[in-house]
Amino acid sequence: MRALVRGVAEENVTSGSRRVWAILRRQRHVLVSRKRVRRIMREEGLLREVHFPRPRLPATGNQAAREPNRLWMADITYLDTTDRGPVGLLPVEDTCTREILSWELLISCGAADAFRVLEAAVLARFPKTGRASGVTLKTDGGAQFTAHYFQDRARGLGLSLETRRKRRPEDGGIIESFNGHFKIDYIYTHEPTTYAETRLACGEHIRQYNEERPHSSLDYLTPAAFYQSKLKEAKG
Repeated sequence: MRALVRGVAEENVTSGSRRVWAILRRQRHVLVSRKRVRRIMREEGLLREVHFPRPRLPATGNQAAREPNRLWMADITYLDTTDRGPVGLLPVEDTCTREILSWELLISCGAADAFRVLEAAVLARFPKTGRASGVTLKTDGGAQFTAHYFQDRARGLGLSLETRRKRRPEDGGIIESFNGHFKIDYIYTHEPTTYAETRLACGEHIRQYNEERPHSSLDYLTPAAFYQSKLKEAKG
């Protein structure tokens, strides 16, 4: 058991005992109490103090939709690269399942760039029709999201658009929480690298987030597993 706990903790260096316990239970099918996991981590020196700055994460409140494909959010956070300077990570997230439906690491963050990421999210969830009727996309008031180019084409995909209120970051708490945790789990544990290396690392991090990392608000299911559970529930 000690070796299992150590292995999971070392693979998830910023995770606490609660998440390590959830991974053991949900993914490794190991029957163990959370108290025992915490004790082993403490004895093994795996309950590390955090020595990097933690961004203040906004409360998510009651923003999550009850069903998938009802409310999506998009937001940009910036990463430093050694060869292209600051680049923008733009994820599109389903607020019900917390899945990142699409993402891109953008050298330029214009309206056309943002639309390509949104279009990829629509095709990921609606591959047959290419239309996201019934979905609302919530963004901040950034120029790329308020441009006619973006809004006209987004509505052409069937989406309704909503802009968060100014000076009210809690309106976008779910996507800002993802970006904030991304900075904890990735930025502050990686030295800046080239654009290509950063993009590969972002892709792997987001894959792990969707498919491997249990989420406390999803009863410790991963976002991908929670989405599948909602599909089964809808089928009755």
